[in-house]
This record gives sequence, C-alpha cells and structure tokens, in this order.
Amino acid sequence: MNIIGLDIGTTTICAIAIDSESGKVLRSLTADNDTTIKSQKPYERIQNPHKILDKCYKLIEQLTNDFAPVACIGVTG
Repeated sequence: MNIIGLDIGTTTICAIAIDSESGKVLRSLTADNDTTIKSQKPYERIQNPHKILDKCYKLIEQLTNDFAPVACIGVTG
C-alpha cells in the first residue's frame, strides 16, 4: 500500500507518495499556489479556495494514477 501527503501552503502546494512498508519516497510534486485574488486592501492576501482545491485534486490524481492502491491521504496546511 502507498500513502499520500498533501501540504497546502500559501506559496506552493506539495504532494508526496510514500511506500507505507518501506518508507521509500515514490514521487514528490510541487505546484505554485498562484490563486491570489486581488484585494482593495494592499496588505491583504486572499486566495481562491476553488482554485486551491483544483490544484490539490490534480496533484493527488497524478499520484494515485501512478501509485495505486493508496491507503490514505494526510493533509496539512
């Protein structure tokens, strides 16, 4: 079985696939988190949650297609 870790950061979104028995990293992927929405307040940084979710789905899909079966997905942000 394999496991996936997903880190949703403000700058990048990263995903990693790991073999649960050996602990070996199978693949790691990084996508820019360029989901910022323009704000009228210069100090504010707002992000589009729908675009973030879409990026997460794409990373997870790449890993699950190549490393199925996946036992679990851990998420942090």
